[in-house]
This record gives sequence, C-alpha cells and structure tokens, in this order.
Amino acid sequence: MGRSDLSDGEWTRLEPHLPKYTWEKVLRAVQADADAEGRIDWSVVSVDSAVCRVHQHAAGARRLARVPGRRRSPAWHRDDEGIGRSRGGLTTKIHLASDGGCRPLAVLITPGQWGDAPQQRDRYARRNEVERTVNALKDFRAVATRFDKRAYVFQGTVTVAAIRLWLRS
Repeated sequence: MGRSDLSDGEWTRLEPHLPKYTWEKVLRAVQADADAEGRIDWSVVSVDSAVCRVHQHAAGARRLARVPGRRRSPAWHRDDEGIGRSRGGLTTKIHLASDGGCRPLAVLITPGQWGDAPQQRDRYARRNEVERTVNALKDFRAVATRFDKRAYVFQGTVTVAAIRLWLRS
C-alpha cells in the first residue's frame, strides 16, 4: 500500500503518526554498533564535498502559465530543494565527513553553487579518504545523478547508500 492508495483525509490522519528521519536513525544505530565494536577510526576523520549532477526532471521548477509569443523565464527553484545552477547545469553538493575506513559519518545536502570552507594544509593532504568515500557513494546510480525533486528525499537516498556502505564493512 502506498500514498496513492489513500485519500487525502486518510493521509492527513496517518501522516502525524509516521516516523520522522527514519534513515538517519538507522544510520546512527549502525554507526553506534560499529563504534562500540571499535571499528571507527576517529583519528582519521576527513571532511570534503562533491558535486552531483541533477537530472533535468528533478528540477521541480514552479510552472508558469505559458503566454503565446512570450519567452519563458528561467526555472525557479525553491530554497529547500538543494539544487544550484552553475555553468555545468543543475547540481547538488554533498558535504560529508568520513572515517579512515572510507565510511560516511555525517552528510549534508546543499545547492551545487555553494562553496567549501577553506581547509588547513594538513587536513587537505588527508582528503583522499573522503574522496574514496564519495566515489563509493557515487557507485549508487541514484546518488551519482540526483533524480529526486526535493532535498530531503535526496538526503534519504544518500543516507540509505551510506547505510549500505556501513553494512558492507
């Protein structure tokens, strides 16, 4: 049974009882188990970000009534979509922290044009751990190319990919 099987009234009554942030809680539980077993290398925590392409149908732009003979204005994006426009097209940026075992510890989704904070030279030299983590996440097609219209849905997609990386190690 899915959302489409319920009427709007049924969904309104059911929605407050649904769990919030379920995938983040599962990720935290998996990480807590790994930490209790001593499998997290806290001495080698790296932070970096990576850009993911956004599929054209994931733009979720507000639609305007088309007026004959008038040019269409550029697509507008809501602030909470996490989609940025750059010279390369629509992008989303995944900021993440990873441990020495190339497993994600924390994930943040922002629009693609947002910049990174400058890093200290010694931390920048250890960036390869987080780059390998990004490559492992991008092995999942839904992470490499964002198909989700909303940022919170894409956050869940990345979190599920992170859970799979933790379960594999």
